[in-house]
Amino acid sequence: MAVRIARLTTVAATITLVACGQPLFTPDPPRPPVIPREPYFAPPASAAEIASVAWSHGSCLGTCPVYTASLTSSGVARWKGEYPERFAGGDTTTVDTATFRRVAERILDAGTFEWEAEQPHIVDASSLTLAVALTDGRVKRVTGSGGPHTSLVWALDSIAETLPWRREARPFEFFYRALVWKSGQASGRTSPAHR
Repeated sequence: MAVRIARLTTVAATITLVACGQPLFTPDPPRPPVIPREPYFAPPASAAEIASVAWSHGSCLGTCPVYTASLTSSGVARWKGEYPERFAGGDTTTVDTATFRRVAERILDAGTFEWEAEQPHIVDASSLTLAVALTDGRVKRVTGSGGPHTSLVWALDSIAETLPWRREARPFEFFYRALVWKSGQASGRTSPAHR
């Protein structure tokens, strides 16, 4: 027992000698001020101030369609496909004011104008870009393949799928059918709707 106490005393004395002259703790260095990553984007007062909504799907490591689509408050809907070849080209149709108003309200309710411009990017996922133009000329852009804007872009694809397009092959039907298939899997259906 005495040997143990002697060893503990020796260890304590060694620690004290080594630590001599050292402060008990070191304060954290002063931190630089937090600077917002981007300037604040003041949201519109109402959905009526949204002039147009555009979204695009970029490429992935597979066969994801690459295209851009847009809806305007003046009633014009457009899409332009780049890849794969069956979606190359474009189409224009009309969108009724009630549908555009629902889209604008959904964008406003989702808090789109508070989102960071750069969202996370997921490997082998189509990069998604959402651009909302206001009547005062400002444009809110959000890009990435993961983040809150992805569900909004998928919702826009499903709305665009219901519009009266002239072309049979439409790129957003690829994602719309994939979404229907995923929701079918969740409800117990096993056959993919996009076969």
